[in-house]
Amino acid sequence: MKKIYKSSLILSFAIVLTLVISSCTASSARALAKEACQYVYQSNHYYELAQKASSGNAKAFYLNKSLSLLRTALPYAAQAGSEDPDLQALGANLSESSRVPVANMLPSLLKQCYMIVNG
Repeated sequence: MKKIYKSSLILSFAIVLTLVISSCTASSARALAKEACQYVYQSNHYYELAQKASSGNAKAFYLNKSLSLLRTALPYAAQAGSEDPDLQALGANLSESSRVPVANMLPSLLKQCYMIVNG
């Protein structure tokens, strides 16, 4: 009887420990994703400034800044996705920044970030 009780206690401890570690990893991944989203929000700000810019130089500056911020977000999103598969889409979308114009990327990134930050 003592052996069964001891085995059950050890198994219970192992399960609790696994759950704690899993929740810490998920929490860490979500924090990284939220950090990436802060760069996405900043990128959107500069994109909006580019749309309002009166000169070509200013527009180019703001668009470059917007793109640079999306690329800065990528390592955070990639790390988050490697820790939590539910967050992989954000990194995958950000990785397209070399091929897809910012204007086409931002709507989906903003929706994803809304879900990450508020979900």
